Amino acid sequence: MARGFKANRVKAPIANLADFATLDPFFRIIEQGLDGLAGPGHFFDILAEDITVDYVVTVPGYPRHIEGRAAVAELYRPYGTMIILDRSSWVDEVARRWPK
Repeated sequence: MARGFKANRVKAPIANLADFATLDPFFRIIEQGLDGLAGPGHFFDILAEDITVDYVVTVPGYPRHIEGRAAVAELYRPYGTMIILDRSSWVDEVARRWPK
């Protein structure tokens, strides 16, 4: 069993994962980097239900502190409408070296 993975933990599903499709390249990098260290699954499945995230660098209107897996998902949900990855040699190289 992977270190840090809790086998019997049931997590509330994150609704409408399709909303995050634009962010999939970023999620895959994190998932692949944590392979063997965290349980398998989507980026949001890797996060603990009670995760706490503190942002050291932020912009006006962006939270400095959030709590909970669902809160992280809701914070990231609109990113796909604001951020579009057109191309990245770095992301392509990571995907080539560590295919899912």
